[in-house]
Amino acid sequence: MSAPPTNSSRPRAREGSWSFLLGRFFGIDVYLHGTFLALLAVLGLTRWYTTGDLAQASTAVLGLALVFGCVLLHEYGHALTARHYGVRTRRITLLPIGGVAQLERMPEKPTQELLVALAGPAVNAVLALMATPALLLLGSGFEPLGVPAGQALAFFVTINVALCVFNLLPAFPMDGGRVLRAALAMRMNSLDATRIAAGVGRFMAVGLAILGFFVNPMLVLIAVFVWFGGAQELLMLKAARGLAGASVRQAMRTQFTVLQPHDSLERAAALAILGNEQHFPVLVGGDVVGMLAREDLVRSLQTNPLQTVGEVMVTRFDTLGPGDALDKVLPRLFGSSDQALVVMEGPQLVGLLTREGLQSFLTLRSAMRNPTPA
Repeated sequence: MSAPPTNSSRPRAREGSWSFLLGRFFGIDVYLHGTFLALLAVLGLTRWYTTGDLAQASTAVLGLALVFGCVLLHEYGHALTARHYGVRTRRITLLPIGGVAQLERMPEKPTQELLVALAGPAVNAVLALMATPALLLLGSGFEPLGVPAGQALAFFVTINVALCVFNLLPAFPMDGGRVLRAALAMRMNSLDATRIAAGVGRFMAVGLAILGFFVNPMLVLIAVFVWFGGAQELLMLKAARGLAGASVRQAMRTQFTVLQPHDSLERAAALAILGNEQHFPVLVGGDVVGMLAREDLVRSLQTNPLQTVGEVMVTRFDTLGPGDALDKVLPRLFGSSDQALVVMEGPQLVGLLTREGLQSFLTLRSAMRNPTPA
C-alpha cells in the first residue's frame, strides 16, 4: 500500500457558495449542492400539482433521496478504495447529475486506478444482489409508508443496477472510461492512454447528448460533463508532464500581504487594490489561522462591509511543503475549489502557491525548454 500524503491537509470550511456541508462520514466531508435541493423541491411540487396527492409527492421526493443515497454509497466505494492505496479524498459532492468524489490524485499504478474505478459500480452491484432475495420473499404484502414492499425493493434494485451499468459506460472520466484508461495504461504510456480514453469519451458524450434530447435532459448535462471533463484531465496530464522535476519552491509566491483577524474589510480592500493580490494569509502571532480570497472579500463588501477579516476568512485550508513535487500538487490546486495553497516549512509560512502562479511558471518553463527560432 502506498504511503499517504505527508503534508498537513485541512479541508475547507465550505465547498463554494452553492454547496452545504451535509456531514462528515468515515473522515470525509459530504457536501450537498444547492441545485439538488431545488431539484427535490421542483419534483415534489410538480408531483403534488399534477396529482393533488401530498402522499404521492412525498413518495417521489423520498424516491429521489433514495437514489442519491445509493449514489453516495457508490462514491464512498471509490473513496475508501482510494484510501486503501494511500490516496486521500478531499470531499464528496452530491449534484443533480450524480456524485463526485474529489480524490487528491489518482493512483499511479494502472491496476490500482482500475480497482478504484470499479469500486463504485461494485457497491451498487452488491446492494442490488443483497436486496434481490428480500424482493423475492416479501413480494407486495408489506406496505411501509403506504408503498408496497415489493415495489420499493424493485425500485431499489433497479436503481442500483442502473447505476452500475450506466457508470461502466466507457465515457471518460466516468468510471467505465477510467477502467478503459487503466486497461490501456497497462500496455502504453499514461498520456496516450488518456488521449484514447478521452476520444472515446467524446464519442460517447455525443451519443448521450442526442439520447438526452429524446429521453431525459439530464443526459445532456452528463454529456457536457463528459466532454469537458475528459478534455480537462488530458490537459492536466500534459501539464503534469511539463512540471515533472520541479518543486513547489520554484513556483510559489514569496511576497504577499498578511492580514490579521481584527483588520477591517476596508483595509483589506485597500491592500487588494494597492497590490492587486488575490489571496491573503491571516496570521495571529506567526500562526496561519485563515485565508481571505479576493472573491470572498468582494462578496462581503457588497453584503456587509462592516465585518472584520476574521468573520469572512476561510478557517480551514490545504497546506504543502516547499519541497513537494509540482506535478503531484497540480490535481490538488486545479481539481477543487481551492485557488491557493499555503506553503509551510515547519511551523513557518514561507509562500503561497496559486493557480495563476503555477500557470505562469508552466508557461515560462515550456518557453525555456522549447524556444522559438528567431
